[in-house]
Amino acid sequence: MAVQFTWHGGEYMAKQRSVLAANLARAAIALKGDIKNALRIGNKTGRTPSGPGEPPRRRTGRLSGSIAHEVDRQSLVARVGTNVKYGKFLELGTSKMSARPFIRPSLARMQGTIARILAEHKI
Repeated sequence: MAVQFTWHGGEYMAKQRSVLAANLARAAIALKGDIKNALRIGNKTGRTPSGPGEPPRRRTGRLSGSIAHEVDRQSLVARVGTNVKYGKFLELGTSKMSARPFIRPSLARMQGTIARILAEHKI
């Protein structure tokens, strides 16, 4: 009696990739939400800037509104950030201003959550 095996490795890998891409998108959305939440601190007078090491205080909402995410499902890469030019200067600082990071602290806070989301397995 001969035993026949059918290999479905290609199908399995395609499903795995699809699940990982979906989890990656969920993780990026979660990180984006945490970053926006960090930027919600208002500034009623418009005169009190954030201190070094603090996230930037809200003045117009433009920075918070610009936080976006994108996922490349082919290369399994997610990006979360802003296209507002001054966002880079706030995050990293300049020669005249200390950093007011808002992305890196969120990433540090969300590290465990992101790992859990990426590890979920739903096929």
